[in-house]
Amino acid sequence: MPKDAPEVKSASVRALGAEIVTYDRHKHDRESVVREIAHTRSLAVIPPYDDRRIIAGAATLAREAGLQAEELGADPDAIIVSFGGGGLAAGSCLSWKSMRSAAECWIVEPAGYDDTARSLKLGYRDRNSPGPKTICDALLAPTPGELTFEINSKHLSGVVVVGDDEVKAAMRVAATLFGIVVEPGGALPLAAVLSPQFDARGGQVVLVMSGSNVAPGLFGNAIESAPDLIR
Repeated sequence: MPKDAPEVKSASVRALGAEIVTYDRHKHDRESVVREIAHTRSLAVIPPYDDRRIIAGAATLAREAGLQAEELGADPDAIIVSFGGGGLAAGSCLSWKSMRSAAECWIVEPAGYDDTARSLKLGYRDRNSPGPKTICDALLAPTPGELTFEINSKHLSGVVVVGDDEVKAAMRVAATLFGIVVEPGGALPLAAVLSPQFDARGGQVVLVMSGSNVAPGLFGNAIESAPDLIR
């Protein structure tokens, strides 16, 4: 885990009995650190997103959402997911399109880490410049995965990029209107529909808001000081 990971996440991992090895995300390559540990201890490496099995597992989320929509008699126009390395998006796009080919699949990235938005325009995988700050600590992959980019570039309908203030506003809306505590990285889909970049009015949209590991101080700040973006 990166040294600057929120303590609430580190504490949860320790509570499950895991040993945490930290690294500096600005100086070290996570994959190299993991490969060294795996080699030294004869362990298997489970990629966080750039793996067919991980993508297949992520695909079950969109499938469940589609089945639940059918049970409710809903006909969603789109599904929106947060984007780091692309595993959740790739799986969601594949299963979503297989169930409702006309529905759209959108992703949301934090400002400063919008490598996929740039990569889609360029036609090849671009990297983020080192140094940008964001509260979305779960979405700081340096570049889209090779396999995930191949899938997402074929199936994505669009990308929304939001800043920290928009993320905080979405966290406040989730808490005050829906009673949901969501971490910054999980609040991006709601931030997208609260922004002028995605017009959800008159439609039905599935928002994937995953993760509630947020530091109390950050959550309190979001609730108290976030701008009102409800339109």
